[in-house]
Amino acid sequence: GNADLRVTGTMENMLISGNYTINELNYTYRFDWEEMLLEFSSDLLDEAIVDYEESPYHFLINIKADKSIRIRNNLADMRASASLQLIGDANRPGMKGWVRSEENGRLMLKERDFQIGRGEVRYVDPYTFHPQVQARLNTQIRSANEDYDITYLVEGLLYDPTTKAFSTPSLPVADINALLLFGMTREEMTRIGGLSSALVMEGSDLLASKFGMVE
Repeated sequence: GNADLRVTGTMENMLISGNYTINELNYTYRFDWEEMLLEFSSDLLDEAIVDYEESPYHFLINIKADKSIRIRNNLADMRASASLQLIGDANRPGMKGWVRSEENGRLMLKERDFQIGRGEVRYVDPYTFHPQVQARLNTQIRSANEDYDITYLVEGLLYDPTTKAFSTPSLPVADINALLLFGMTREEMTRIGGLSSALVMEGSDLLASKFGMVE
């Protein structure tokens, strides 16, 4: 990347400011959803019990990326842009701004490809590093009798999002869950004696469950 940074002030009160442009960033680290949840939970606990002592070294750095972030791992294949600002100090850094996916990116959930129609991670509380996420995901599933276009709207904290699912043609959530797991609706499963498994998922937030990520 390219950096244009300035250091001003004294050793007792120093400010590092300026701009940093990401020319190319590749993220290929394998994503483990359960591990991430544990890390977030641990971080929240640490934030509650650790006393904060201000550092003399402060930050005000703008970070820009124009479609130059590439994520390619077990979960995603996508490019992203970013407009971020590093603030705070060396003992308590903070982040503001957003990271936004480009169109035609892909997520792998429930062992199915989802196309990213819209995806954004936004740092609302700069000192927690627990950003808000908003995404629209689409996939197509062919059952025995019909082709379905399934859409998920995902929003909330990255480590604890909520989802809304709908399909064309329209189906109840339990049928959408059955399609994702088994490729059949409940009615189709009844014909082969598998309805009980689908009923377990009635009304559940299947996509956001811990089973949603490909291992």
